[in-house]
Amino acid sequence: MKRFSGLYCSTAKRTGTTVDFSSSRKGIPFVLLSVALLVALAATVAHAKSCNVPSEFPTIQAAVADATCDKVNIAPGTYHGGVIIGRDVTLNGEDEAATTIIDGRGVSEVVAVFAGSVTIKGVTIQNGNSPGAGGGILNNESTLIVTNSVIADNTAGISGGGILNNNGTMTLTRTTLVNNTPDDCVGTGCP
Repeated sequence: MKRFSGLYCSTAKRTGTTVDFSSSRKGIPFVLLSVALLVALAATVAHAKSCNVPSEFPTIQAAVADATCDKVNIAPGTYHGGVIIGRDVTLNGEDEAATTIIDGRGVSEVVAVFAGSVTIKGVTIQNGNSPGAGGGILNNESTLIVTNSVIADNTAGISGGGILNNNGTMTLTRTTLVNNTPDDCVGTGCP
């Protein structure tokens, strides 16, 4: 048995037409596991990418629907709401909240999060309308981080005109909630 840099390697014994590795130590499986993990990590990193709206995708929903888009960069402009998210993704306003607007047009929730960890940065979420709850943002049992954003002029029939956090984890940082009816924010993580 020889030892190289903390790993054990053994010489296989050949008996007839079979090779016996029974004298191997724990080092060989550890090395194989390490190599497998590095290959898996490299494959994951290779698939992560940023996608751009509207230059590569015509809508925010189209970019969110592409599983390879981990970060959706949104150019200044006004975009239709009704964005449904069910996976880990970041929505990133490329300029600032005043110039990057996601508008519910008074007909739907602006953003509904149903799974994953979602970050929303640098956008205005406005004019959402839900007959139930979460006119601006509905976060349902997911992780939501909203930063440098404005959530304004949204309505809901029951509660959470601006945001409803339903059994999820939510963090709001440098985010303004204003003029949402019947209330700005309902649930854990609200200011």
